[in-house]
Amino acid sequence: MAVRIKREVNMKRNVIYDIYEPDLEKLCQAVSMLNIDKCIVYGIGGNGSYFSKCLNAMGVKIQFYVDVKAESNTYFKGKTVISPENLRKQYRGEYIVVSPNIHASIVEFLKEIGVAKDRTILPFYKRESVPVDYGYHLKEASKDIDYEKSVITSPLVTITSIIYNTEEYLLRRSFESILRQTYRNFVFVIIINGATDRSYEIAKEYEQMDVRVKVIRLASNYVWTDLEFIKTIRNNLYGKYWCQLDGDDYYSEGFLEYAVKVGEKNKTDMVAVRTMAIAADSEFDLMKKDISFDGKDKFWFYHSDPLCHAFSQNHIMEEFAIGRLSGTWWGKLWDMKVTEQYFDDLIDMNDEIRGCYFRLDTAMTYKMLTLCERVYFSDEVYHFQSYSPGRTSYSKAPTEWLMSLWYVYKDLKLRFFRWYDYDTAMRYTKSFLKIFTKWMFARRGLLDDIELSPYKNMIKHNLQEIYNDDIFMSFIIDKSRTDEIYRLFYKRICEICVGTVNQEKIGLHVGNEKYNRIIGYGAKGKNAGIVIGMLMDTVIFPTELWDQNGDDKLIKKPDPNSLSKDDLVLILPSSALAVSSIKKDLEYCKAKVVEYEELRQWILECR
Repeated sequence: MAVRIKREVNMKRNVIYDIYEPDLEKLCQAVSMLNIDKCIVYGIGGNGSYFSKCLNAMGVKIQFYVDVKAESNTYFKGKTVISPENLRKQYRGEYIVVSPNIHASIVEFLKEIGVAKDRTILPFYKRESVPVDYGYHLKEASKDIDYEKSVITSPLVTITSIIYNTEEYLLRRSFESILRQTYRNFVFVIIINGATDRSYEIAKEYEQMDVRVKVIRLASNYVWTDLEFIKTIRNNLYGKYWCQLDGDDYYSEGFLEYAVKVGEKNKTDMVAVRTMAIAADSEFDLMKKDISFDGKDKFWFYHSDPLCHAFSQNHIMEEFAIGRLSGTWWGKLWDMKVTEQYFDDLIDMNDEIRGCYFRLDTAMTYKMLTLCERVYFSDEVYHFQSYSPGRTSYSKAPTEWLMSLWYVYKDLKLRFFRWYDYDTAMRYTKSFLKIFTKWMFARRGLLDDIELSPYKNMIKHNLQEIYNDDIFMSFIIDKSRTDEIYRLFYKRICEICVGTVNQEKIGLHVGNEKYNRIIGYGAKGKNAGIVIGMLMDTVIFPTELWDQNGDDKLIKKPDPNSLSKDDLVLILPSSALAVSSIKKDLEYCKAKVVEYEELRQWILECR
């Protein structure tokens, strides 16, 4: 994953950023040259995991991790995660390997708290410099654009923008990024989706200046699954290729020329370029505590792999599941046959299925990828996505977004288990969950509007399916042990599907006694996660987890000799063999022991 450092600021137009890539060779050289045997790793993202594997392979002990997300991620790779402020208190001169996508502010912070420069390891190399246009200067249509005056009778590309109430400078930046494209054979369809600001007037201004612009005004703000909305897009598709652009994003001027050239040369169904996500505010500081941006990064890339082909459905779905192909409409040039087939399928679809499952672009993109046999994804940066508190990424999420994710998960899981052996299928399925769930579960009000949805019966049925899905729920519960976001989601879905636990009743089952320790034994068993999740926020939620295969601070190896009469042991596995083995291990202990079936009955009675 690339790392950005600001080099130059010009509030009138561009801010130029150097792009860095991880350099494992540089990390290995630093470890050897400095004779490092232990260190601290700053960052628990992709690079943090990447560097950790390298350090472990070299025998370097990682003491703990540092991250701004420490409050909701208490453990990472079996080690404690602390906040930057706690690092200020706990730092004792150790080497610190810095890993996040952006590290300029982090380096400044480390300097501020007294970390010497020679104790800060930055294992990166410079790849390129990218100018970011924040659009602050755009208060009217630019005069230096070569606006097209001659009618284009056979456009090769259709670019569609759906607009609803966007700040003027961002909207102009978006429109002008299309009109500045070096490849000029296109039609630019701007759909004003019930906007109440000046979006329509601004769009009409550009329509009068450039014959390639076509403005369509919808009477109201349609949901993207509305039939009228879908037909509007479908009826305005022209040429051989299609792409989409949000009103507050933009493409660099070489995007179409590059993507069309790649598409034509390789005869692909889709070309994906690299997306650089940028905070709408150029002065955004990820170290501030009051920031409202979930990602905590000023810049990051959606994928950073070298130029690559993916042939056939199974390989395309692999790339999607592991995140190399992002689940977004934008940043992609689609073959028009795939595009038309997708919209035709939506139009023919049952209203309830379309409305419930295709509200989020993750499902839209996935559906289109199922129609592809050959895709091409590039590491060239051509698309820029703006992040701001008002964007949908940070707004209250309708429950249909979760249904879109569930639709994709179910279909992907079936494909993977049909194509591969059990372990391989599990790996890809869990990879999809890892990449897509946290963003979803962090959304405000995700499960609050079920009764208001016209699809509430289907939603309730799907939530029950989610609750009963072993892979999905085991993954969520496993994450719940260290991540508050997953814990809150699991608690909410349990309340909806099963009901809340009556604390007084469950207290009666255990005699209202206060136990010194409550131990969940067999924590790595098949159904252990489900049981642990059901006990969440009850008086008998385990304070310790044991398993014969325990190997970290979360799940320890059993120590029956340490048990006393003041301890409670909950046997989590349900299989007779596992229960028998655990009971034999606990044969001479003095603690109160409760088996799975009895424990499960308690929970059911107390709901």
